[in-house]
Amino acid sequence: MVGFFSEYGENNIELMSRIYKAIIELVDNKERLNKSTKVVVVTHAQVYQIFKNLSSLAKKINENQIEVSPGELSRLCFQMYLERSKVQKASWETNFIDLEDLCTNQNIDILRREISFLESGK
Repeated sequence: MVGFFSEYGENNIELMSRIYKAIIELVDNKERLNKSTKVVVVTHAQVYQIFKNLSSLAKKINENQIEVSPGELSRLCFQMYLERSKVQKASWETNFIDLEDLCTNQNIDILRREISFLESGK
């Protein structure tokens, strides 16, 4: 995530836009990596929760359980976080998230539309 976070004081729109762009850049450049290379993101709890929510939501999108319109992504992810936090307490151990569901063309298109929506100021 180095290079994506360079200054203090971001608001939620800037944070989410920056994370979505980082995911898109990762997917766009994934083909350059050796097939045996495993991509790992090391981060703190807030960004971990965002990746966890996006991954869970992406799986539902891939299984046609939900459709997401521009402007809904952050709200849906936050709802997932609230539901999960009722039954699962934070832990300080190492957590792993499989981002494979998130890396589909359909989900990358959703991220691109969400970035456009967020940066349009609506």
